[in-house]
Amino acid sequence: MSIKELSSALFGYSGSYALYNILIAFKTALYSHRKSGISEELLQVLLPDTPLPKLFKQVDSSIVDLKKRDNDGKDLKEQVYLTKLTKSPNQLQKAPLTWVYFALFFALDLSQSTVANFEKNEKIEAILLLVLKFHHSYLLHQKKQSAEGSERSFSFYVDATMTFVRILEYLFAFAKENNAHLDHLYFSDREQLDITFLKCSTEPSSFEKSYFFIKFDKKLGNYLVYQNALENIYLKINSSRKTNKGEQVGDSELNQNITHYLAKNSSYLKIMGLEISHGDHEGGRGNWVNRNEIQDTEEEEFLKFVKKQPIFISSEYAHEEILE
Repeated sequence: MSIKELSSALFGYSGSYALYNILIAFKTALYSHRKSGISEELLQVLLPDTPLPKLFKQVDSSIVDLKKRDNDGKDLKEQVYLTKLTKSPNQLQKAPLTWVYFALFFALDLSQSTVANFEKNEKIEAILLLVLKFHHSYLLHQKKQSAEGSERSFSFYVDATMTFVRILEYLFAFAKENNAHLDHLYFSDREQLDITFLKCSTEPSSFEKSYFFIKFDKKLGNYLVYQNALENIYLKINSSRKTNKGEQVGDSELNQNITHYLAKNSSYLKIMGLEISHGDHEGGRGNWVNRNEIQDTEEEEFLKFVKKQPIFISSEYAHEEILE
């Protein structure tokens, strides 16, 4: 099986851009749960006639070949290995499943780490299991909809994957922090990491909701933040997907759009076969905004006097930016 055929079968992606990164991340997730049922279940959907050991050999062979080609610099129209994060790369826009593994690669810094580094980390292993479950559920949902003759729109899978990438990036940051508050709240029930996270970050009654921010840095652009002054936690997350800052309200810019976006999780929940109740927004949207005034943007001190300029958004990101 050629590298192109393998990538197409695994991710619905026939390109080579960042494929080295994506395959490394896929191997990390699959290898960490090679002895559990999810690996075999995923394989039955991806390549039903391929035993797991053979798939690992094919992936390893492809990784070695891609690295060699990247080093040689011959006959490559696209960069197969990225050493620095590029947000929402154009080349991956039509293959949402690649976004998951692209995010995973940089969230775990897999250019410096190996699979073995995570085998005894129960929190990381739980997140990697969630990655495999999402991949499996995504493909099953596609097959079911196709069999029923009621295929979902591409935007449905974009919405679901973007929600999952946000969950993934925050959870990896929480796991690496080794903080008692985060561990107790987000990792006590490792069978429902996604539901726990969505409830904490989107429920109107959740105090945690007010700790999720979007801030700006002139080098990184917009980035994700978890800021909990009560527990003395400040986490800065450079997301793999483009991120808009919050809507303008008077002279202040409210950053509730990260939680507002995560609350638009119906596509993700349908794919995963889950349900979640968000409760009522008491007093309507106005009071909801007031409850989140703690999220007013405070740009870094050195940017205080920088004049803001309108930003042109490429049509390729139009759907994504509207959601966010």
